[in-house]
Amino acid sequence: FAMKAIKGSLPPEQRAKFEHALASECAICFAIGTHANVVSVRRVLPRFGGVDTNANGMIVLLDPAGTDLLNAMGGRPGPDETRILTGEGVFYWGEKGEPTPTREEVNARLLSTTRQLYEGLAHMHSRGVLHQDLKPENLMISENMKHLRITDYGLAGHSSRQEEDPWTGEKGYFLVAPMKGGTKLYMAPEMHQILREQAAAGADRERFDAARNLITPATSDL
Repeated sequence: FAMKAIKGSLPPEQRAKFEHALASECAICFAIGTHANVVSVRRVLPRFGGVDTNANGMIVLLDPAGTDLLNAMGGRPGPDETRILTGEGVFYWGEKGEPTPTREEVNARLLSTTRQLYEGLAHMHSRGVLHQDLKPENLMISENMKHLRITDYGLAGHSSRQEEDPWTGEKGYFLVAPMKGGTKLYMAPEMHQILREQAAAGADRERFDAARNLITPATSDL
C-alpha cells in the first residue's frame, strides 16, 4: 500500500491544519468508494504505540499506484515550481534497454489511458464528487503503463443537484459544486472566469458573494 501520514516534527498548529486537510480528503475518498480507476483509502490507522516512526497522528493506507502520469510522460522542473511535459518519458519510449514501443502501441496506450480516466470520472460524478484539479500529476499509472488511477482529492467537493445549468441556463438535473481552486494551466475557461469575477469584487463582500462560483462536470473535470 501507499501511505500518507503527518510528520511528528511539525509545529502543533501546522500539524493540526494538515490533520484537518487529511481527514477531509479521507472523507471524500470514503464518499467516492472503490473503483478500478480511482485511488481509494483502504484503512485509517492511529499512530502505533511503541513503534519508532516520524508519523504523528493518523496514518492513511492507499491503493498502490506506481508513478504519476507527468513523470511517466517525461516531466522536468519548470518555472515557479511547476513541471513541464517533455514527451520523453517511458510512456512513449519505454524503459532503457527495452524495445521502444511502436506508434500503434503508444496510440493504444493513450486511448486506454483516456478511457480509464473517463471511467474513473464517471464513477466519481455518480457518487456526487467533482475533482476540480485534474492534471497529469494527479493521475497515477502502474509501472507497466496499463492501469490508470485518479488521485489527490484535496480540492474535491461534494456536489448537489439543481434544475438549471448555472452556465447555459439549460433546464434539467445538473451536478454542481462550489469552486474550491485548481491549477490555472489546466482550468476550464469558466473556472478562469470565476477567478476574474472574484478578483474584480476584491474586498467588496456583497459583490464577491454575488459572483458565480458554481461549477459542473463540464466546467471542471472535463
